[in-house]
Amino acid sequence: YKEMPVDMIHKMNEAFAKLAGAYQELGFDMACLYMSYRSSIYANSLSPAMNKRTDQYGGSLENRARIIIELCEAIKKECGRDFLLDGQVSGEEEPGGYTLEDMVKYAKLFEGYIDILQLRGPDLPSSHPMGQNFKKGQNITLRYAEAIKKSGAKIAVAPVGGYQDLDLNEEFIAGGKADIIAMARAFICDPEYGQKAYEGRGEDVVPCILCNRCHGVTEAPRLDVCSVNPKIGIAPKAYRMAKPPAVSRKVAVIGGGPAGMKAALVAAERGHKVTLYEKSDSLGGLLRHTDLASFQWPLKDYKDYLIRQVGKAGVEVLFNTTAIPEMIRAKKYEAVLLAIGAEPVVTKIPGASGGKIYNVTDVYGNHKRLGKNVVLIGGEIMGTQTGMYLAENGHDVMVLTSSKELLTPEGPHQVIDTYLNMKNFKYKTEAMVKQVSGGKVIYTDAKGNETSVPANSIVVYAGFKPKLDEALKFTDTADRFFRIGDCREVGGYVRACTRTAFAAASLL
Repeated sequence: YKEMPVDMIHKMNEAFAKLAGAYQELGFDMACLYMSYRSSIYANSLSPAMNKRTDQYGGSLENRARIIIELCEAIKKECGRDFLLDGQVSGEEEPGGYTLEDMVKYAKLFEGYIDILQLRGPDLPSSHPMGQNFKKGQNITLRYAEAIKKSGAKIAVAPVGGYQDLDLNEEFIAGGKADIIAMARAFICDPEYGQKAYEGRGEDVVPCILCNRCHGVTEAPRLDVCSVNPKIGIAPKAYRMAKPPAVSRKVAVIGGGPAGMKAALVAAERGHKVTLYEKSDSLGGLLRHTDLASFQWPLKDYKDYLIRQVGKAGVEVLFNTTAIPEMIRAKKYEAVLLAIGAEPVVTKIPGASGGKIYNVTDVYGNHKRLGKNVVLIGGEIMGTQTGMYLAENGHDVMVLTSSKELLTPEGPHQVIDTYLNMKNFKYKTEAMVKQVSGGKVIYTDAKGNETSVPANSIVVYAGFKPKLDEALKFTDTADRFFRIGDCREVGGYVRACTRTAFAAASLL
């Protein structure tokens, strides 16, 4: 990097101050200074790994903070001392950068210049938390805020990243660990978050599942979406076309997974009389496995939220009731929404059947039946997370996938970070499994060489297929019939379940 001349630094700060003044004239009361991830001049200035200057803007910690202090002073001069400044910083950097102890010193230097210090993680994965990289209530950035608070620095601290639970947030502030809680995804998931907080309705807040799809899905066209708020990523005029119903209809929802519960809620909110049929003794569908994998707690929270809301919405739920077309037809429903889900694809790999062969849905809650060494055939998110679940429970796991990557880096990078740090989780890419024989899985590697790996137990993930034949038996049970969730061809994710359920129920 070329070193910026001092006169250019002064001009840059003056330009930013004028820009802040222009925004103030438009009615803004505050500006945010982005100084994290080594992604700006100001972030690089704080970092001893990046800032190698030897003049008044480099060397000592005080000198590295100078450019930011001068910027803040220029803005305060332009806009007045009451114009608030929020500084987004990493609480610490990766090895070679500044430490948390350094940040505490920075916080004291920023007194009177920066009003709120918004504290992020040291890198992107930790600042975009998921269930894989932190436990509920043990937010990564909370210790940064707590350290600055304990130092006595006269600056408000606002940790950010995975804070949504209202009771926990209240506890963090009341316990003196933070002054403010910073958040963004919470309001994407639930635009009424602030109103629900004001009314003390924490149990009604739509939980964020921390999937990071609001950062944009990787499939073309690239869109920002939300797995639990189906209105995100849809043009407003599209869902405004769903007019309020003129009459209340008698609606049946078949299947109590995430799609069925969401459809029942939307239909009930629109004033319809809804009966939900569930063949088991509990709601949740495939999300029931989230009760068993510790890192799936965000999805468990969402599943539990849906169950609570179904109970509050006046939906009649019939447990232990397997719906059949004759039964539904006899009830004379005006609309039927089918959410019976999907089933695992049966693998055609020779020898991949028998007592020691399991599919991914079999192992949750039954991992003790499996031997110590487990080979999991098939990757993607479902296969990978099942392997992580088994590794978490003490099994030595080898995942074999024919793909070039187990998960793409553009996907859930926190999941990748997690399994890379699990000592008993290993994987092979570009592994074409040929057969299972004699307690071994035989495959060819990327170079075409045949090799094998021993296994006490084998788990197979070959994908899911919609229960299409069963679903189509219900097509004539009501004038209005919809397949939603995993029993549609587009199923497989909470996002698809939510969006198909919302779309169908909005047409009733």
